[in-house]
Amino acid sequence: MLRLWVRPQATALQYLLPALGCTWALAYFWKRRHAWDWLKDGSLVVLVSIVSAPYCWLFDQAIAIPALLHGAYFTRSRVLLALLALASVLTDVGLVSGFRITSAVYLAAAPVWLAWYLFARGSAREPRIGHSTPQ
Repeated sequence: MLRLWVRPQATALQYLLPALGCTWALAYFWKRRHAWDWLKDGSLVVLVSIVSAPYCWLFDQAIAIPALLHGAYFTRSRVLLALLALASVLTDVGLVSGFRITSAVYLAAAPVWLAWYLFARGSAREPRIGHSTPQ
């Protein structure tokens, strides 16, 4: 969409965001390489990869489900859980009601998942009482 908005003939623009995403992922991994935890660290990488992918259909975003569940487990905010449920329901209703998959509305799904995850992880400052952190 960046290429279509800026200059449709400039095909190189569609690879700008993936290049930035890859650069971020390498830096993110490098800082955590000695204590890398796929559950904790990989969730964010998956969500960023969906946002920065040059092509990503809504159906491809099913790979975000484990990351979203990870965020749902750690958040203490019922409001955030309700927002995730609402966003999921709106997406599903749109699909079932015949809303076109190629609609620009679905472009917002990946950034919404990423933003929700960041808020959910940010709201989990302390471990839950009686729950240990998954290893």
